[in-house]
Amino acid sequence: MLRKCTLDPTWVADLQDFHINEDTSYVEKPLQILEVGEHRFRNKVVLAVKVWWQHHGMEEATWEPEEEMRRHYPQLFYDF
Repeated sequence: MLRKCTLDPTWVADLQDFHINEDTSYVEKPLQILEVGEHRFRNKVVLAVKVWWQHHGMEEATWEPEEEMRRHYPQLFYDF
């Protein structure tokens, strides 16, 4: 059975904020590092950072390897 949808303005993305390529893809950029942690595997420990991506809410932040993020986005890191 179909139900009536209640429109929430936060669900609508402003297309002016996106640069959409011809193949209908877009480039996401990280905005901020939210957390730093480590992922433990059987034989090694990998440092990871929780990244908040552009065009996504904080609940959709992802864990990425710190080494890879430092290589691609050094501007997100600062040393004391």
